[in-house]
Amino acid sequence: MSFSLFAVHFVYRYFTACKPENLRLFRGLKFFSWLLGALFAAVSWGMATFLLFPETDRTKRSLIHVLKESYDLDPLWIGNVPYSYRRTDENGIEHPDIPNILGILQHGVIMALSFSTVFYCGMQTHKKIKSHKGVSDRTRELQNQLFNALVLQTIIPTILMYIPTTTIIVLPFLGINVGSYSNITTVTVQMYPAFDPLVLLFLIKDIREAFFKTVCLGRDTKRKACTPTMLSFKLKHVMI
Repeated sequence: MSFSLFAVHFVYRYFTACKPENLRLFRGLKFFSWLLGALFAAVSWGMATFLLFPETDRTKRSLIHVLKESYDLDPLWIGNVPYSYRRTDENGIEHPDIPNILGILQHGVIMALSFSTVFYCGMQTHKKIKSHKGVSDRTRELQNQLFNALVLQTIIPTILMYIPTTTIIVLPFLGINVGSYSNITTVTVQMYPAFDPLVLLFLIKDIREAFFKTVCLGRDTKRKACTPTMLSFKLKHVMI
């Protein structure tokens, strides 16, 4: 779901900067079609996980070993998605694990489509921003801020989402068991939605000033509300 919503986010930014006439596709009921598309990608990911990564005696044995070595937990209480490229028959001969490979390919296609969309929309938006030469210093400053924000908003999900998830998919192919370190992927993917708005908050001057103005204004309002009471209290004591 995170990968598909992230791609939709960049499509919206691409339309805003390069093809504003296409923003109509995000208005009214059409907006929900984007959400349904993201939901479809998430459901297909989940269905592939459920159907193509079945739990077998071999994966149970592997899971028991991993849980004991890395977590010291009872495998009966733990759900898992056994990424595996090969299976070993009763003669000790390895064969490709076709269902698992198909599931991994399906996950990889979703990630590749998401990253390709982000990369294309990001590049086109960058070109559009650079092509508009601001006539004033303020316009040029805003363009630079938007460009820096775009770069960071592309780098952050690449580091937090795409690279960790790709690593988890590739390592089993190389026969590398990372144990509990695989949980880093879950943490970093969930961290991305919290980091993304901070980029705009700290890099776009107008947004930053509006935020701090709102916060400070709330504090000033409280101070002003207390001031008349405090003055009245002091005046009463002076009069006495």
